[in-house]
Amino acid sequence: MKIYFNAFELSSCLKPFFVAHLLRKGFEKIVYLDADVLVVSNFETLFEMLDQHAFVLRPRLQPNLVQHSDVSVRQIADLGIYNGGMWGVRHQDGGMAVLEWLMRFLPHIGFDDRHNGMFVDQKILPLAAQLFSSQFGCMRHPGYNVAYWNLHEREITSINDRYMVNGHPAIFFHLSGFRAEEPDTFSRYSSWNFERLPILKEIIAEYLSYIPPEPLAKPDYSYDHIGSYKVSPDLRRHYFIHRTLTGYRKARLKGTIRRWLRLY
Repeated sequence: MKIYFNAFELSSCLKPFFVAHLLRKGFEKIVYLDADVLVVSNFETLFEMLDQHAFVLRPRLQPNLVQHSDVSVRQIADLGIYNGGMWGVRHQDGGMAVLEWLMRFLPHIGFDDRHNGMFVDQKILPLAAQLFSSQFGCMRHPGYNVAYWNLHEREITSINDRYMVNGHPAIFFHLSGFRAEEPDTFSRYSSWNFERLPILKEIIAEYLSYIPPEPLAKPDYSYDHIGSYKVSPDLRRHYFIHRTLTGYRKARLKGTIRRWLRLY
């Protein structure tokens, strides 16, 4: 996986492996969160759900409001009905079975390749929810996973230094598409801005307060090189298909010749 997946694909597809590892270490309940979140309250509601369900996800949108979103129905279907930025998993009564199923299939279909119906773990989560419906719980609390794709259905207020969402305590904001080097843009994926929803500026300011003021150097991806090979997308694909780097240069040359012949 570290050879044929890029950094985004690998980090997404390792989630069930990591969660399963922690459960085997003795943890009973695990909450997974993406790195780009601002947690503002506790996860009591989610842990209570995990008393009843072995695997809990949060849908991107409420079903009766999807038509009002800046993000179209087609885009939501393309991104995935459930957002993979939060998982709740319980060890007993089916949680490990869901993880084992994900660990079986994600190494083969966990690519960021939406032209071929794949988007890391996002596209497979609805199928997991259906196949393991007796163990699955759907989080409806509006304070979870507040993000650009559902801001149209969330009324966010601040009362006594506490964020509220539709009258419920906010749990966490998912700042998908935010970049610290562009602090005036809430998300590069949507039109939401501070003028349209002023409280977003307060949320971003709090998020930035936890980030070091000096920008960190972007680390190199550890698996961008294998020996003398620079691992290109074509090389990753070759390795995925053949499970070896042998023959890549010859195959690449043949591909170049075929493209050249088509031109003439």
